[in-house]
Amino acid sequence: MSDTPIGKLLLISDLEGCALSSASKQPQSQLQCSPEFFASLASFLETPTNKVAFLGDYFDQGPLVVDSINGIVDLYNAYSTRVHI
Repeated sequence: MSDTPIGKLLLISDLEGCALSSASKQPQSQLQCSPEFFASLASFLETPTNKVAFLGDYFDQGPLVVDSINGIVDLYNAYSTRVHI
């Protein structure tokens, strides 16, 4: 048995630029594109064994496309070995 600690992995998908409503016209939260969301991910990554994986559909619909891209890129630049795109 190894003494290496096992970290946690967050899987994040379908940010889509945080569209205001879904295809079925239901309102959607824009939290996942906010600076607070990406700050919480950075805090999560302060634990050296934790990782984050962005699974796709990052920016194809909503008004916060640039915010989503910048948040993902900033995380990658700070934690490149533990942020997977």
